[in-house]
Amino acid sequence: MYRFISSKSLRDVNKAYLALYRNKKSFNKKFSDAVMACPEIAGLFSPGTKGMDLLTYDFSRLVELYYNYKKTLNDLHNNARVKEINDKFKAIFNYDSHREKIRRFLSDPNNGFEIHNCVYCDLNKVKGYTRADGKRNLEFHADHVLDKGLCPLVALSIHNFVPSCPTCNEPPLKGVKPLGKTKADTLKISPKSSTNKFESDVKFILNITDKTIPDLELFKTNDGWEIDFSYKDGVYQQTVSMFDLKERYNAEKTYFGEFLHRKKNLDIKEYIKNSIYTENEILELMFCYERNKQNHTPKEKCRLELLEQV
Repeated sequence: MYRFISSKSLRDVNKAYLALYRNKKSFNKKFSDAVMACPEIAGLFSPGTKGMDLLTYDFSRLVELYYNYKKTLNDLHNNARVKEINDKFKAIFNYDSHREKIRRFLSDPNNGFEIHNCVYCDLNKVKGYTRADGKRNLEFHADHVLDKGLCPLVALSIHNFVPSCPTCNEPPLKGVKPLGKTKADTLKISPKSSTNKFESDVKFILNITDKTIPDLELFKTNDGWEIDFSYKDGVYQQTVSMFDLKERYNAEKTYFGEFLHRKKNLDIKEYIKNSIYTENEILELMFCYERNKQNHTPKEKCRLELLEQV
């Protein structure tokens, strides 16, 4: 998982995003009418809140709204009324009517978002490509971090979207489940959160499960070793579990094993004797030790952290 936050200021992103919506007065009127018809949730909004305001709430504010909305509806203990309220706001915050322009907004570099790999698993490249007719074909899902089905109020909020691969986005993995078991967890581990530290606080580790296999033979097959995780903060175990990251990375052991086997069998001192390159330069040429900041190769975090242990 990596953070997915625009490099532009919130003000610039919000202004550009709101410019996509032409019928603001009509949108705000529909929202105001719906709130009046649903007094149960009126207290969730400060006086003067307009429907368009919700489209640019920052992520922490969206989390508050999401959890408060769910609690308010759960406390009603009236399934018919809950459905009625949800349906009113689903009709207003209709993602299907705006899906394509949102995906294109996220993929437009002028808006400061960088889309390379799935934000959740980092296993799959999702950037897209240009077709023969010159049009862009986008290969990612614009996933709602906070589920729009459980809280339609966040369905169009630009700071609620991340680029995801279909595997991560759909059941049985994320689906409609929230990231984190509590509000505090969601605020911490979401890729939209500035406090997300998955990159530094979660490391891929190499577990040797069969120590009878000779070192130089160990990574020739997928036997005798596995990929696991270590955590500075245990809250991220929820992320690893939700997206089946241990199982999915271990399914790619053939890819990682090729690098590990080559590193294990490398006589770097012998290479240096017969080369004009330094040790670091040789390692870079053979294993791409430096993070590729332009291409953002999938699986790179795992590959580099495993290589450090061989």
